[in-house]
Amino acid sequence: SSSSSSSSHSHMDHSVLVFFTPNDLKVGKVMPIYFRSDSSTSPRFLPRDEAKLIPFSASELPFLLQLFGFSRDSPQAKAMEDTLRQCELEPIEGETKFC
Repeated sequence: SSSSSSSSHSHMDHSVLVFFTPNDLKVGKVMPIYFRSDSSTSPRFLPRDEAKLIPFSASELPFLLQLFGFSRDSPQAKAMEDTLRQCELEPIEGETKFC
């Protein structure tokens, strides 16, 4: 039911809801994304050429946390670590991975 799923999100820190797993990608599933109300104070999207230079790997997690300004024990750090580890797993037979 949508009311139970929306109430389960009411206590969550909306700033960490930018990460998702393949299980979240279902036809008809709604994934709210929260943007700051004042876009002038929000971080900008990096140009692709600049983003490609960032070493996204679990072994570089300490560097990435420093680069993005997340403390090691923050919810964002945990989400980033989980995402990187999932991306580095070998795909199962028939799976196509994009990370």
